[in-house]
Amino acid sequence: KKTIQLNKTKNLSRLIDKYLRAIFDDRNVPADLQQKLIDFYYKKLGKAVNIGYKKTLEFFDEALAESLKANILEFSTFKEASFRTALVEVITDSGKLPTWSEFKIKALEVSELYNVNWLQTEYNQTIATANMAGKYRDFQETADVYPNLQYVTVGDARVRDKHKKYDGFIAPINHPIWNKLLPPQDWGCRCDIIPTDEAPTKGYETFNPKTKAEFANNPAISGKVFKDSTYEATLTDTFKKEAKNNVDKYKA
Repeated sequence: KKTIQLNKTKNLSRLIDKYLRAIFDDRNVPADLQQKLIDFYYKKLGKAVNIGYKKTLEFFDEALAESLKANILEFSTFKEASFRTALVEVITDSGKLPTWSEFKIKALEVSELYNVNWLQTEYNQTIATANMAGKYRDFQETADVYPNLQYVTVGDARVRDKHKKYDGFIAPINHPIWNKLLPPQDWGCRCDIIPTDEAPTKGYETFNPKTKAEFANNPAISGKVFKDSTYEATLTDTFKKEAKNNVDKYKA
């Protein structure tokens, strides 16, 4: 396993080296390198979907699994386009052309963010979100016995103050509030839901959680791991079009 992981790291390193050279020389990346990086993201995050939403689940839904994977593909193409944009900005931001060594130092810092730090966070988030999709689907099957869901935190010092306010909140399982309040409620959120036959929280009908737009998502209903891509929001129309074209190319 260590040998396989080492090979994967070497392969990514070689890909990034070619990618950076293309950006420095041409301010763009050949389509084949774009596709290889998209494929790297898609395989890693797709693996996370498989871990979070297992085929061994009693009520596994193949259509939902495919929808989650399709969303991951779109996310991967926008991530690649955003990475490409960020590297071009390394060249143009200073107002003067850097040398190759100057560019590479800064570009590798950008790569560390996109391809190590952020990607690991996105991997963990994908597992948590896909897992929540499975839980919600399972709980719907027992709604005749446990018609409500309760929001619960892990109860330690790391719980966000905002999430502490949701702890113990109960609402009917099919109420629209769960399209906005279902965990994870932020990056790295460890909150959960449990089925219950306890009465809903008083005033649940008008309860309005202050959820960030990108986390106001019920993956079991939306079929999406990432409802809104922060990467897409930062792209120009040209890069958005390229990213969407890459989705079509990948599917083909």
